[in-house]
Amino acid sequence: MLEKNTSMALVDTNDEGLRIYVHSKPKVFAIFTTTGCQVCKVLEPIFSKLVGDKLSIGIQFVRLDSGENPVAKRLMAEQEAPFFVSYSQGRMLECGTCVNEKEMLEHLTRLRGK
Repeated sequence: MLEKNTSMALVDTNDEGLRIYVHSKPKVFAIFTTTGCQVCKVLEPIFSKLVGDKLSIGIQFVRLDSGENPVAKRLMAEQEAPFFVSYSQGRMLECGTCVNEKEMLEHLTRLRGK
């Protein structure tokens, strides 16, 4: 069972907001989604729940709709959704498509360890 993390919430943001979070928060875990993405529909509720996990304290979770953000749109032209990016201390650690919960949790676990 997840223990509550009340320090941060999931934020829907845009390209500019992502840059602000990356440089103002110690760790950021971002999901880039797109309309009509079936895997996104499966993983988004799980991603949202992770925000409340006590192991996620200190991590800012953000969600971007690639269709509404120019930088995200260019990124998604080269990748498949959902696309995850982790940042630590203002630097990108890892990025890539995750197609299931296991891959997403492995990505997050690596960020937690940094």
